[in-house]
Amino acid sequence: MSKKRLLIHIISWLLFSLFILISQREQYAYLSTGKFMTTQLLILLEMSIVFYINYLYITPKYIIKKRETLRFFGNVFLLIAFGFLLSLAIRSFHSWNTDEGAAFAKIIRSSLSSTITISIFIVFSTGIRLIEQYNEYRINQAKLKEILKKTELEALKAKINPHFLYNAFNTLYALAETKSEQISAAILQLSFIMRYLLNNAAAPQVSILEELKFIRSYIDFQKLRVDEAEEKIVANISEPTTDFQISPTILLSFVENAFKHSNLVASDQKIVIQFEPLEAGFDYRVTNQIAKEKAPESGLGNKNLQKLLELMYPDQYKLNVWIEDDIYHANLYLNLKS
Repeated sequence: MSKKRLLIHIISWLLFSLFILISQREQYAYLSTGKFMTTQLLILLEMSIVFYINYLYITPKYIIKKRETLRFFGNVFLLIAFGFLLSLAIRSFHSWNTDEGAAFAKIIRSSLSSTITISIFIVFSTGIRLIEQYNEYRINQAKLKEILKKTELEALKAKINPHFLYNAFNTLYALAETKSEQISAAILQLSFIMRYLLNNAAAPQVSILEELKFIRSYIDFQKLRVDEAEEKIVANISEPTTDFQISPTILLSFVENAFKHSNLVASDQKIVIQFEPLEAGFDYRVTNQIAKEKAPESGLGNKNLQKLLELMYPDQYKLNVWIEDDIYHANLYLNLKS
């Protein structure tokens, strides 16, 4: 039993005891305060013993763990019999303590009538234990769901970042192959990008302003290997006036896929990246002409993005990806207020 639950039980029993002592005092006015307190506390002890034998042992063992209904009721019957014997002993003590010398038959009848109260306490303890078990189950399921969610998110991010690395090293290879003077700048740019991924990719939330800075760096890195880059890669990224938090790297998939499935060496190829901030979200669009030798279906980025969004922003996003006239369109709308 947890400390919190133990405290609740103690307070509940104290309040119940106080209620019994106050409500029953008038009925036993002929007893002195000491004798009345002793008798009532013994009866409360009897009820608490019956309550916790069922609460701690019978219900957990035969209902929760084994689900053996017949054995449960058999043990409950034995518990009621045990409660009757306790009641008999207490009432015999009461008769002796008050010098009334009550007839044994009267004591038996009184003890039998107390079995109704005992049965009520057993039903009550069973109900409380089952409710607590159900609440424990719900809490554990919620914790398990959260653990699985975090595990899946980490797994998805692990899929995205190696994909980015693969594309990045392809860029460095292309620059090295042509002996470009820009290779040192490209390595420096990649260093900044990798530092961001190392520091933020595993974080639950990052600043949208930092994420946009990262995306600009990624675009600038890709521009290094493209002739006439400013005409072929158009980035219209507007910063939001108010900063807010988003899941890291969710803007990366669109631009990754755009560069992967385009052939910017060809004169007619073009990538357009647009980011429009909203009051509490954004409208993010990327379009690119599809290179004939590259199939957009092979990219994993947007599939992973879909899973990330389902986990992080259910009912808060719209993701649309389509092909029209050999142009690949990707649109993400995110509203964090909904």
